[in-house]
Amino acid sequence: MIARIPSHDHAIELHRTFTPTGGSLDIYIIRHSEAVELGTGGTSGDFDRPLTAAGRKHSQRLATALPARGARIERIFVSPLVRTQQTAEPMIAAWNLQGEQIVSCEELAPGGSNKDLADKLTSRPARAIALVGHRPDLNEFAAWLIGGKKAQIAFSKGAVALVRVDGHEVEKGSGELLWLLPPDWV
Repeated sequence: MIARIPSHDHAIELHRTFTPTGGSLDIYIIRHSEAVELGTGGTSGDFDRPLTAAGRKHSQRLATALPARGARIERIFVSPLVRTQQTAEPMIAAWNLQGEQIVSCEELAPGGSNKDLADKLTSRPARAIALVGHRPDLNEFAAWLIGGKKAQIAFSKGAVALVRVDGHEVEKGSGELLWLLPPDWV
């Protein structure tokens, strides 16, 4: 089946690949929504930057759009920075995640290691997971997953990609990029 997802100028067609196939892992890679600029509202450190009002609204729309299109997340890994935590909160509620299904993940903080992140994901098996993190780290992790050192995968604020890994061993080159959607698709 083909889903039509509106974009700025045209509809993006993609195969409905939200349901993991036997023995695969679907990884939804999500860049945090729009955050306030450093220094705005008294924020003095990058760690503490909250989402803007528009960023909060976008996160709410993501929490509705992904499940409506069949995403069934079993575990969510979130950078410990405030803006990623706030981006993840509506999705956590939408998927009714709790306890060990919610992982504060230092490896998703800026400067994290792809290998360390992959090891963490592999150590907590699931059929479908979400990662909420930052650029350029998510760009680099997605390229690493599909084995394309030179891949130019760019995540805008609030963008979402789906990478499918054959089996549950997350490692370099183990994934296939199924789609990458800009933030305005929701």
